[in-house]
Amino acid sequence: MKHYPTFIYSLSNGYVVTKPVYFVPPGGEEKRVGLKLCVPGDPYDAFGNLLPNVRTVLICLGREERLTSGLPVCAVFGPNDCAYIEEDHFRESDSPPRLGEQVTDDCEPEVLAEILAELTKNEVDTGTRPILPAKRNDLVF
Repeated sequence: MKHYPTFIYSLSNGYVVTKPVYFVPPGGEEKRVGLKLCVPGDPYDAFGNLLPNVRTVLICLGREERLTSGLPVCAVFGPNDCAYIEEDHFRESDSPPRLGEQVTDDCEPEVLAEILAELTKNEVDTGTRPILPAKRNDLVF
């Protein structure tokens, strides 16, 4: 995997679909396929890591993706950083899913966009309000 963050949906044993997340400023346009997340400011710190508040938003979105799609979802933040999301909780891990056949590898971009749109919504707008970090206990669903 080359793009982080991304959501990985497990379809069945060994078959997955990935949905990349792209950050754009409020009112910004993004033509890539995946989830467009509008956030005010830079979502990364000086070391290139996701800010805790942005990570919290992604975990909450992952929960919504899980509830909407009915599929197991993993929010992958980096090569050794992820959160496995269940309906009522999440589990952070340093072992993202590594093995699995990406069922959309040979799809045309238009078909891929349609598949990902059918899984869940592709755009989230946080507006211009700042994203505040939640306390760890508040993230238990």
